[in-house]
Amino acid sequence: RYVNEMKSPLRGTAAYVYGALRVLARYNSCRVRVTADFGTVEKSVFLASTANTASYGGAIEIVPGATPTDGLLDLCVIDGVSRLRSFFILAAVLAGRHQAHPNVHFFQTARLEIDADDPLEIWADGELMGRTPVTIEAAPAAVRVLLPP
Repeated sequence: RYVNEMKSPLRGTAAYVYGALRVLARYNSCRVRVTADFGTVEKSVFLASTANTASYGGAIEIVPGATPTDGLLDLCVIDGVSRLRSFFILAAVLAGRHQAHPNVHFFQTARLEIDADDPLEIWADGELMGRTPVTIEAAPAAVRVLLPP
């Protein structure tokens, strides 16, 4: 939300990094429940991100290896941590070194449900889509993409 509303000449990755740093200064973790075929994960989280492509903003690979052609959603869950630790995790994400971080977890599923103790905004591709609870489902071959020869 902050990146969409800020009045700045920054775009792409730089805008996401700047926005994340500004938000981190006052952000608190929240308790969520994610239910899918892997079971239920219930914990305090810093970030829960569902993706079907690897990157945000063109260069931030939140879920390395995610592909839109496998019929699965890739989920990255970052545990609720202190603000200081969240800065280090953000740096690891930006450097592409967060996969092995002990507070970062990855899951794959075709469908998941997310709920939270307090309603959370759900964003998709920079657009506010609603609030929790939400069900997200992969729809294989739902979009036809034409590429130049």
